[in-house]
Amino acid sequence: MKISNLILGLSIICAMSGCKSIQSGFDDKCNTVHTELTAMEAWARWSWCYDDLTHPRDFSAGFRAGYHDILNGGAGCQPTLPPRSYWKACYRNAEGHCKVNAWFEGFSHGALAAQKDGASTYGHIPLSPTAHGNLAKANEAPPIYDWSAATDSVPAPGPSPFSGYQSPQSMDSTIAPAAPPASPSSGDDVPALKTYEDDAKPLLDEALETTSGKVNLPNLGG
Repeated sequence: MKISNLILGLSIICAMSGCKSIQSGFDDKCNTVHTELTAMEAWARWSWCYDDLTHPRDFSAGFRAGYHDILNGGAGCQPTLPPRSYWKACYRNAEGHCKVNAWFEGFSHGALAAQKDGASTYGHIPLSPTAHGNLAKANEAPPIYDWSAATDSVPAPGPSPFSGYQSPQSMDSTIAPAAPPASPSSGDDVPALKTYEDDAKPLLDEALETTSGKVNLPNLGG
């Protein structure tokens, strides 16, 4: 019953927090444990070189810390302060300072041993053998095309579609002005008017000879 309740509780926690975040935290913890175990293994291999140590325990702790720093991608430089465990009051004396110095010295030796073992590359993801070639090809400048070799094959430019176009200003100077309308002239140019005068003349003469001076004129049209 207790085991089933534990499994149920873990399932609820996974559902609430998200499986990805749990997996990421689990991977980080595994990496930390792995580097610590690797540093301890390295000290087991290199400890025979340090038989005459005044403070072997502190030196060993510093050695593992320096090796661990290289495994995590560090440069192997000594930190400004020792671990917080060395800040206690019991280390505020001459012997305590010697232990702190032993820790710093072990840190430098551990970083050097990690570099000798090639541990600085353990935290790197291996690249493809063609990765450098791909990067160099991507950084190459684009080729410059030689246009001089293609000048013979370029067709000659044709006539412009606007070659026959004339602006309004130029058209005004080339078009001749229209001739003014001719004024009507006497004579045969207006035969209808002459006919009306010939028909009306005898009637006018007859009207003048009468005493009343009135005559009924026929409709002459118009």
